[in-house]
Amino acid sequence: MADMDHIMEISKKHSLSVLEDAAEAFGMKWKGKGDTYRHAGTIGDAGIFSFFPTKTLGAYGDGGMIITNDDKLGELSRIYRVHGAKTKYHYDYIGYNSRLDTMQAAILNVKMKYINNAIKRREEIANLYRERLKDIEGLKLPVIKGDQIPVYYVFNVLCEKRDELNEYLKKNGIGTSIYYPMPLHLQNCFSYLGYKKGDFPVSERACKEILALPIYPELRDEEVEYVCEKIREFYKK
Repeated sequence: MADMDHIMEISKKHSLSVLEDAAEAFGMKWKGKGDTYRHAGTIGDAGIFSFFPTKTLGAYGDGGMIITNDDKLGELSRIYRVHGAKTKYHYDYIGYNSRLDTMQAAILNVKMKYINNAIKRREEIANLYRERLKDIEGLKLPVIKGDQIPVYYVFNVLCEKRDELNEYLKKNGIGTSIYYPMPLHLQNCFSYLGYKKGDFPVSERACKEILALPIYPELRDEEVEYVCEKIREFYKK
């Protein structure tokens, strides 16, 4: 998680609302300067979660959840999710058809029973990656900052010659993902903002170097070892 203490200090100073994009953060908890751990999505004014099938807690189709302690935001969210209607067939806003269907909710209810085991297994896989890849030059592993409980929805690394490594892994039967290949300020949909290449060098560098390695609860240790072996092979060459 990001440094939520710092973010909340800034928001308080400038009277800003905080919307937590917790789409990939189910199970993550932040302690920071406080006395207790707080779940991702519960610290700001509202938190947004995704239940896309690949997420830590995923359904069998699209789905999501908004949480908030603000009654007004909660009411607006309920209105917007059903076409903008507060009363059926009477529309106060232009809204969406964005309800979580019963089948997906039922699947999520069952998977919730096993979520702690799934999170634990993801941590075991992440630790195995750290141990096997820690001494490879040209590879940077994720670092946990602050007092928090992470959940490895993905295991991202920053790597030199990312595209060549990615291709090498794919040739050896290893699936990877790039989250994400192009930063927001260079996307066509935001061209009207007037940003250009070089305006956000950290984001641009991350997009050129980032690579997500395989991680999911059913992944076996020997499969993780195989991924690490192929990465080591690549950098030796």
